[in-house]
Amino acid sequence: MNYKGHLIVGGLSSTVIGFLIKPNIWYIIFGTVSALTPDIDHPKSKATSLLRGVVLLPLSVVISMSLFDDLAKMVLVTLGIFLLLIMLTELLRPRHRGITHGFAAALAYAIMIFLVSKDYYLAVFGLVGYVSHLIADGVFKIF
Repeated sequence: MNYKGHLIVGGLSSTVIGFLIKPNIWYIIFGTVSALTPDIDHPKSKATSLLRGVVLLPLSVVISMSLFDDLAKMVLVTLGIFLLLIMLTELLRPRHRGITHGFAAALAYAIMIFLVSKDYYLAVFGLVGYVSHLIADGVFKIF
């Protein structure tokens, strides 16, 4: 299934759960986007693009800003760190539909969300979106 299908299934699943436990548009959006997460193991997925643009690039900027005051050095170091992080994520990427397509990964994702946000509902919606992806793919492993 492509990313559009996963977004639709994740959105529907999150909407249903939203009406059952906590109707909140931000939780539903988070659950919908979380449906893309298992495909982070595919180099051309939307999840990988989001990881690079929303996580790795800002992280690179923050690191370089903490090291340098000079704008030229900051830009060069940001590019270097960003490229290094991309190479690192490529080297550590598991095979497609491997470990990221299991219930253990979905549970780890939800736990990580809860530990970072301290928001039980955010973790539940993240889990719902993640599991909707696994069910839609028909690849539901324990590990």
